[in-house]
Amino acid sequence: MFIVMEVGWQYNDESYDQYGYEKPVKLFKDKKKAQEYANQLTLQQINPRETFRDIDYTYERYISDDQIKELNEIGITFSRNLYNQRIFSKDTPDDTVLKAFEILHLSFFEVLEIE
Repeated sequence: MFIVMEVGWQYNDESYDQYGYEKPVKLFKDKKKAQEYANQLTLQQINPRETFRDIDYTYERYISDDQIKELNEIGITFSRNLYNQRIFSKDTPDDTVLKAFEILHLSFFEVLEIE
Protein backbone atom coordinates (compact mmCIF):
# COMPACT_ATOMS: atom_id res chain seq x y z
CA MET A 1 0.00 0.00 0.00
CA PHE A 2 1.08 3.55 -0.69
CA ILE A 3 0.02 6.69 1.10
CA VAL A 4 0.22 10.27 -0.11
CA MET A 5 1.46 12.48 2.72
CA GLU A 6 1.45 16.26 2.91
CA VAL A 7 4.92 17.56 3.70
CA GLY A 8 5.25 19.99 6.59
CA TRP A 9 7.02 23.33 6.13
CA GLN A 10 7.75 26.04 8.68
CA TYR A 11 9.12 29.57 8.37
CA ASN A 12 12.07 30.48 10.60
CA ASP A 13 12.40 34.25 9.88
CA GLU A 14 14.79 33.56 6.99
CA SER A 15 13.49 30.64 4.98
CA TYR A 16 11.01 27.82 4.83
CA ASP A 17 12.32 24.50 6.14
CA GLN A 18 10.84 21.05 5.72
CA TYR A 19 10.16 19.46 9.09
CA GLY A 20 8.44 16.15 8.36
CA TYR A 21 4.89 15.30 7.45
CA GLU A 22 1.67 17.13 8.23
CA LYS A 23 -1.01 14.57 7.57
CA PRO A 24 -1.95 11.59 5.42
CA VAL A 25 -3.99 12.53 2.36
CA LYS A 26 -5.03 9.36 0.53
CA LEU A 27 -4.22 5.64 0.39
CA PHE A 28 -3.50 3.74 -2.86
CA LYS A 29 -2.72 0.17 -3.90
CA ASP A 30 -0.74 1.35 -6.92
CA LYS A 31 2.43 3.45 -6.50
CA LYS A 32 2.12 5.09 -9.93
CA LYS A 33 -1.42 6.27 -9.19
CA ALA A 34 -0.32 7.56 -5.80
CA GLN A 35 2.51 9.57 -7.41
CA GLU A 36 0.17 10.98 -10.07
CA TYR A 37 -2.20 12.09 -7.31
CA ALA A 38 0.65 13.68 -5.31
CA ASN A 39 1.79 15.54 -8.44
CA GLN A 40 -1.75 16.72 -9.14
CA LEU A 41 -2.09 18.05 -5.57
CA THR A 42 1.23 19.85 -5.83
CA LEU A 43 0.22 21.61 -9.03
CA GLN A 44 -3.26 22.49 -7.72
CA GLN A 45 -2.49 23.62 -4.20
CA ILE A 46 0.93 25.21 -4.58
CA ASN A 47 0.28 27.04 -7.88
CA PRO A 48 3.99 27.26 -8.73
CA ARG A 49 3.48 29.53 -11.72
CA GLU A 50 2.34 32.29 -9.38
CA THR A 51 4.24 31.48 -6.18
CA PHE A 52 7.88 30.83 -6.96
CA ARG A 53 10.30 33.62 -7.77
CA ASP A 54 14.06 33.45 -8.18
CA ILE A 55 14.64 35.60 -5.11
CA ASP A 56 13.16 32.81 -3.00
CA TYR A 57 15.81 30.29 -4.04
CA THR A 58 18.96 32.22 -4.99
CA TYR A 59 20.78 31.93 -1.68
CA GLU A 60 24.01 30.09 -2.34
CA ARG A 61 23.50 27.80 0.63
CA TYR A 62 20.28 26.46 -0.88
CA ILE A 63 21.02 25.92 -4.54
CA SER A 64 24.15 24.82 -6.35
CA ASP A 65 25.53 25.87 -9.70
CA ASP A 66 24.86 22.29 -10.89
CA GLN A 67 21.18 22.68 -9.99
CA ILE A 68 21.00 25.98 -11.88
CA LYS A 69 22.57 24.25 -14.89
CA GLU A 70 20.02 21.41 -14.67
CA LEU A 71 17.15 23.92 -14.48
CA ASN A 72 18.47 25.79 -17.51
CA GLU A 73 18.77 22.46 -19.39
CA ILE A 74 15.05 21.75 -18.92
CA GLY A 75 14.11 25.23 -20.12
CA ILE A 76 13.81 27.06 -16.80
CA THR A 77 15.70 30.36 -16.88
CA PHE A 78 17.25 30.53 -13.47
CA SER A 79 20.10 32.83 -12.58
CA ARG A 80 21.56 34.30 -9.42
CA ASN A 81 21.55 37.63 -11.26
CA LEU A 82 17.76 37.86 -11.54
CA TYR A 83 15.88 39.62 -8.77
CA ASN A 84 12.25 38.78 -8.06
CA GLN A 85 11.58 37.21 -11.44
CA ARG A 86 9.12 34.38 -11.97
CA ILE A 87 10.78 30.98 -12.31
CA PHE A 88 7.85 29.45 -14.20
CA SER A 89 5.83 31.09 -16.95
CA LYS A 90 2.13 30.44 -17.32
CA ASP A 91 3.05 28.24 -20.32
CA THR A 92 5.53 26.03 -18.46
CA PRO A 93 4.33 22.42 -18.86
CA ASP A 94 3.37 20.56 -15.69
CA ASP A 95 6.06 17.91 -16.17
CA THR A 96 8.73 20.64 -16.38
CA VAL A 97 7.47 22.25 -13.16
CA LEU A 98 7.57 18.89 -11.39
CA LYS A 99 11.07 18.14 -12.74
CA ALA A 100 12.25 21.55 -11.47
CA PHE A 101 10.88 20.75 -8.01
CA GLU A 102 12.77 17.45 -8.14
CA ILE A 103 16.01 19.26 -9.06
CA LEU A 104 15.49 21.76 -6.22
CA HIS A 105 14.59 18.98 -3.75
CA LEU A 106 11.24 20.63 -3.05
CA SER A 107 8.34 18.40 -2.19
CA PHE A 108 4.91 19.26 -0.96
CA PHE A 109 3.32 15.82 -1.17
CA GLU A 110 5.25 12.57 -0.97
CA VAL A 111 4.36 8.94 -1.57
CA LEU A 112 5.36 6.52 1.18
CA GLU A 113 5.08 2.75 1.12
CA ILE A 114 3.31 1.27 4.14
CA GLU A 115 2.63 -2.29 5.21
